[in-house]
Amino acid sequence: MKVVLVSNEKSDVPGGENIFMMNLINGLSEHGFEFEICNTGLPPSHRSFFDKALEYSRLQSLSNVYGKVRKIKDYDALHFLNASCCLAGLPKKGVKIATSHILGKSHYRFYEPRGITEGILESAYHNYSSLMDRVAFNSMDCIVASSPYHAGDIHETYGVPRSKIEVIPPGIDLLSIKKSPKTDLRSKYDCDHVIVYVGRTSGFRKGLQYLIDAVDKNAPYKVLVIGGGLDERYFKELVKEKGLESKIIFLGYLDFKQKTMIQKSADATIVPSVSESFCMVFAESLACGVPVVAFDMPFWKPLYSGAGLFVERDGLAEGIGRILTDARLRKKITARGSEIVKSYDIKKTVSDYMEFYESLCR
Repeated sequence: MKVVLVSNEKSDVPGGENIFMMNLINGLSEHGFEFEICNTGLPPSHRSFFDKALEYSRLQSLSNVYGKVRKIKDYDALHFLNASCCLAGLPKKGVKIATSHILGKSHYRFYEPRGITEGILESAYHNYSSLMDRVAFNSMDCIVASSPYHAGDIHETYGVPRSKIEVIPPGIDLLSIKKSPKTDLRSKYDCDHVIVYVGRTSGFRKGLQYLIDAVDKNAPYKVLVIGGGLDERYFKELVKEKGLESKIIFLGYLDFKQKTMIQKSADATIVPSVSESFCMVFAESLACGVPVVAFDMPFWKPLYSGAGLFVERDGLAEGIGRILTDARLRKKITARGSEIVKSYDIKKTVSDYMEFYESLCR
């Protein structure tokens, strides 16, 4: 069986899609599956309004993906690792699959409305993107969701029949995380505690702005921000305005080994996202034995119930303080987390995908 894996992620960016792709490829290789990688990449990103608008229109990206995909021949299944680019596969014949990594109802918010005009623009963009995805998703033979909640969201948002939605969590490399060493972050950054944020600094969906607002100048911890993106300059300016340059340190993109070592050595991971389908950072932190503080959102419950400290939007500062001082709570959360992540091992994900491919291509 030959499966073509189509990715539109930049190959040099260690984002969730790339990690998912490499984990899947390694697993399939071990089981003798034949596959071809079609890494289309993304057009260059810039900070101007026009460039940003062009990026969010997806026209450049879809054109790029279509140009690569149309040349592909002789395959059993065409698997789009990011459902946002599967519209480019409409003309192709054969079995077509798309893995969705986002929640449809809340993803298309690249800024929070600050007035009527921005609210209208956001609403228009949301409707435009949802229409594109409705057409694309319903043209696929199957859409893969990360959780039962995510599957329900896809069904309600895009009208995809539940019979065409498969639930397979992306999976994490438990073995590599287990082998990762630790480092002394407290000594390196001269503080009592170190907490980490791992995620893109693009848009507001990941919630970095909430973390910045929650940090106290006099708190006995420092925050390490791992990741990069279009809005990094905005977040750095926000940190500067609040006088938190010595408290919040931007490390940029790090490779998996460096990132994991820091995650494993931190006292806590903060995941202030307002929209997630799975969140590999959450699962990886639990695998590292590090507690997670996140907002009390419904999409977490089917995935990490009892494995994190879930707080209200205005309770993040208090939550951070509690997770750093309550040893009993940390022990309870990490114990629950270590059990949950066993079901998210990449080995199980690969096995599920193999069975899935075979069932569709019979």
